[in-house]
Amino acid sequence: HTPDLVFLDIHMPGENAFEFLHRIGSFSFEIVFVTAFDDYAINAFKLNAVDYILKPVYVAEVEAALQKAKEKLLHKKITLKDSAFFSRILQQVYNKQSLDQFSFRDNGTVHVVPFKDIIYIEAMGSYTRVFYRIDNREKTFTMSHSLSEYEQLLPGELFYRIHKSYLVNRMHVLNVSKSGTPATLLSDSRMLPVGRRRLAGFLSFLNGSMLI
Repeated sequence: HTPDLVFLDIHMPGENAFEFLHRIGSFSFEIVFVTAFDDYAINAFKLNAVDYILKPVYVAEVEAALQKAKEKLLHKKITLKDSAFFSRILQQVYNKQSLDQFSFRDNGTVHVVPFKDIIYIEAMGSYTRVFYRIDNREKTFTMSHSLSEYEQLLPGELFYRIHKSYLVNRMHVLNVSKSGTPATLLSDSRMLPVGRRRLAGFLSFLNGSMLI
């Protein structure tokens, strides 16, 4: 009774797909419309449909629609999971409270990660992936907000945006290579690129932190 995804034919006995959706009111499932007619596409996408498949239906089109649906459902799941966390951070920032750790829920368990244990944060489209170390083991978790949002929220004395895709923790920077393509070596042995326009600022940031 609570589907994640519905394949919905537009022409059905008794009522069409749009009449059906209007009748049931609010709904939380994603929709892939299926029809032999191409003149309903605008109405379909006004409803934020995942896809719009024309008959005859080809397997490749169904596979593509399923992949889109999986990505959209994953984004929805992540957003629901960390929205409370993100709101809590914002509340602390607005109230000028001390903020020194992440807390997130995974499979019913709440994990607390001090900022000092976060190695770096990577942008992945509309998601961000946080790489951290706990009990000498490297782990990751995925959040649904942009890297720019975390750049604004996290303490500027600890984190620096070295690249459009990376935000690093100065406590985990081992060295910076300035020859060829600028890069920085982190404590997890990863070498991340440093944007040329960000290199001077990054070096100044590290000098100010007495790391180099």
